[in-house]
Parts: sequence; C-alpha cells; structure tokens
Amino acid sequence: MAEPALDKAFKHKVAKYLEGRLPTNCDTCGVCSSACPVHQHVTAFDPRKFVRMINLGYKDELLGNTAIWYCALCNTCTVACPQDVRFKQIMEVLQKIALAEGYVPPSFVDELRKIEQACQAYRCEQIASRLIELNPELHKTEVT
Repeated sequence: MAEPALDKAFKHKVAKYLEGRLPTNCDTCGVCSSACPVHQHVTAFDPRKFVRMINLGYKDELLGNTAIWYCALCNTCTVACPQDVRFKQIMEVLQKIALAEGYVPPSFVDELRKIEQACQAYRCEQIASRLIELNPELHKTEVT
C-alpha cells in the first residue's frame, strides 16, 4: 500500500484563513477530543488527530474524510484547549477548503443545511416533550 502524499504547505494554507495562526501550538494532550460531544459518539472524529494531520501535511486524507463534516461547531473543544488552538475555526476552514477544491460538490452544502435544520427541529421537539413530561402545566410551542 502506497504512503499518502504529504503537502507540507497545507498548514500554511489553513493558517491563511486563521489570520496567520499556525495550528502548531497543539501539544496533542487530548483535552479537545475528550471534551468533544461528537467524539463521544464517533471516535473517528478526533480533533487532536485532525490538527496533527494538518501539521504533518495529510491534506488529501483529511479533506477527503467525511468526519470533517461531523463537527457540531459548538466550540467546546476550543474552550477546553489549554493551548488556545481554535479548533472550531479550523474545522470551518477545512470544510471551506474541501468545498473550494472539489472534495465535495457545492450541492452538498445545501443538503448539510437541511440536515442541520432537521436536527435542530428534532432537538427542540425532544426538549419540549421532556419538559412537558416533567411539568404538564407547561405549554408547548410549535416547532416548524
């Protein structure tokens, strides 16, 4: 099996979108991954690993991975990081580059937005249902 091609300039390309901040201050402690709610359910979604892949130049392997689209963009990893790695911004940049360079078709973004809207509606329905179970006197607001 052939080794993946490395793009040593990839971290600099990512840094251009991050006001020149290279993601090299990550010391791979794993606090981001342990705090990440997505990682709790999808172990392949590993913020620490993604930052390492950027720094080592695994551009094709990273941008061609469906896991970069799993990020909830909740910012939990960034808040937890003791090294101030802005992982939420990094994920947004990876998605932007993947789209610009044709790793995913432009129509995927529309599909992703539909999925996110459906998930938010489901979340609101679940919250309302649980609250009403706990307190039947509450009035349910309709979710559209």
